[in-house]
Amino acid sequence: MKKEQLRKARCVVDRVLRTHFGRSDLRLAEAEPGFDRDGDEILTVVVVYDDGVGPIDTAKRLKLIGKLRPALESEAETDAFPVSTFVTESDWSARQRENGDASV
Repeated sequence: MKKEQLRKARCVVDRVLRTHFGRSDLRLAEAEPGFDRDGDEILTVVVVYDDGVGPIDTAKRLKLIGKLRPALESEAETDAFPVSTFVTESDWSARQRENGDASV
């Protein structure tokens, strides 16, 4: 994925997530390009959300892909399939500390 495509893809991910889940529940959205086992391009999306929300409903997560994929194709001009992971804010902070991220 080219730098400009990645920049656009990250903007699309942020906008779609905030629209789909609401600004107050979403803490962080990260998107990184990669490849699946078959060598197809993917966009790994990590969604960090407020602990108080509780588990994100499976149907809502699946609907997200239905909204995210066409937006990525049309606005970021990429066929990379979005692969999402949902993590609570407390779990994300613990992971960051384990990985030695001093900013947490």
